[in-house]
Amino acid sequence: GSAWNGELMGGLGFFARSSHRFWIEQCIIVCIGAWGQRLMLDLAQDYGATSATVVTTFRKTVTFALSVVIFPKPFSFAHAVALVVVSAAACMLQLQLMAEERAAAAKAAHRDSVEESSSLFLV
Repeated sequence: GSAWNGELMGGLGFFARSSHRFWIEQCIIVCIGAWGQRLMLDLAQDYGATSATVVTTFRKTVTFALSVVIFPKPFSFAHAVALVVVSAAACMLQLQLMAEERAAAAKAAHRDSVEESSSLFLV
């Protein structure tokens, strides 16, 4: 839409007038963003989407808490309750995921031991 309403030309003009420092800062921001995305994709691939979501939620919670500490702003009781609820939900989800992984590993170990013991009778 911005190409049709004229905003694109204004944005391009802003970038054309910007200093070299601005371009360097933008490149650093883009590189850090791409690196962060790569880390999250690796996390999702290695540990699953649920774990990646838990990590992202925890990161957002910590970022929010640090922003309140570093940049003072009103922090009501409702904010504190929401912070506790979100953190507790993330912890509960992670504990459930860990329990499911342990159960799956135990089931696989049991299945392997049964297959091993049954193969002894075939010899």
